[in-house]
Amino acid sequence: MLGSKLDETSNCFKPVKFNISANLEEVERGVNKVSLKFVFTIVTDPRVVKYQVEGRSEIEGQMEHIKKALTPHPSTKVPMVLYDIYQQVYSSIFVLSKTIDTPCPSPELLSTSPAVPSTMQEMQQDVPAQTEEPPAHVEEPITPDEKIAV
Repeated sequence: MLGSKLDETSNCFKPVKFNISANLEEVERGVNKVSLKFVFTIVTDPRVVKYQVEGRSEIEGQMEHIKKALTPHPSTKVPMVLYDIYQQVYSSIFVLSKTIDTPCPSPELLSTSPAVPSTMQEMQQDVPAQTEEPPAHVEEPITPDEKIAV
């Protein structure tokens, strides 16, 4: 996890807009298990802070549940598992934001933010090339039969 304060004169009360990009890559697949590598990059507008969270996650369960977790939402093309992973890493982002006195994104950022292609392009200036996934609203939660470890 990385938090970079881009404007030393700002604090956690500065009003900003949060823009997020996400990358999800399958690194290993077993009979009833899939290992994933993820990267979330969150940048504010105006440029006050940049958060980047990288990690690995595993999905265990029946293949139909794994397939459902990896299936992109029909309207947003965001894999359903990204919503769960973001919820798991959110508490670390919150603590980091308070530590460096910067604005904190919403725990519902992926499900409440409209896609903004031009802002996503601006984010790429600070980040190495990666696959972008537009934020969106989740209509169906992942079933409780699935086990997701972050």
